[in-house]
Formats: sequence, structure tokens, C-alpha cells
Amino acid sequence: MTSGEDFIKKEKCVYTYCYCEENVWKLAETLKNNGYELGEVYAVIVSNQNKTIPIWKHGEGFGPVVWDYHVLLIDRGKQLAYDLDAKLDTFPCMLSKYVEECFKPIQSPMLPKRLQRNYRVIQALSLIHI
Repeated sequence: MTSGEDFIKKEKCVYTYCYCEENVWKLAETLKNNGYELGEVYAVIVSNQNKTIPIWKHGEGFGPVVWDYHVLLIDRGKQLAYDLDAKLDTFPCMLSKYVEECFKPIQSPMLPKRLQRNYRVIQALSLIHI
């Protein structure tokens, strides 16, 4: 198989609430074990110095959930986002849709400095080999 969307169903993924980094690690491992090319697949760690980052579409309500950090998987080549905590219509979803709905970039400049997000990007292959 060549594309994660062909065989990865959200409900079949290994998932543990509040362990996003392990969920991403297991997801990357599953993709690799099923022949998915990980060359442009990355884990994205989102946090800040205050450990207060808002992410929409993660809770039951309309507002954001404020996490201390969050980790998701993206495929830069295919422009896909994999986030097992996100409550979106599709999984994986288009990266642009994920950013728009979960990070709300139009609202980000208005966020107080203590809620501004920082990103660290790590190649998924290096995660699997840790």
C-alpha cells in the first residue's frame, strides 16, 4: 500500500487518551509496517514556555482545549494531518483543513502571548528508531 488513507482507520489505531506522543509513535510505526513511505512524514510537537496551547476541535464544546503540549503526525508531501485527538470529519484530513480548524490561524495573532504556540518538527523515521 502506498497511502495511509487507504488502510488507516481512526477507530483501528492504537490510542490512549492524554498520550499523544505515544499515539503518534505507534501511528508512524503502523504506517511504516504497512509500506507507507515515511520520507516526508513528520511528528509536530506543539507547545510553549508556559505549557498553555489552545487547540480547537479537541473537546466536546465549541471552544479550544488548552493543552500543555500536543503531538500530531503530518505528511508534508501529501498534505495530510493525522491527529487521533481531533474531532474532524475525516482521518487523515487535509493539512490545510487541520490548521484552519484546530489552530485557528486567523485568531492566533489575537491570542495572548502566553498562549502563542511554538512548533518542533521531527522526522517520523527518527521517532521509530528511538
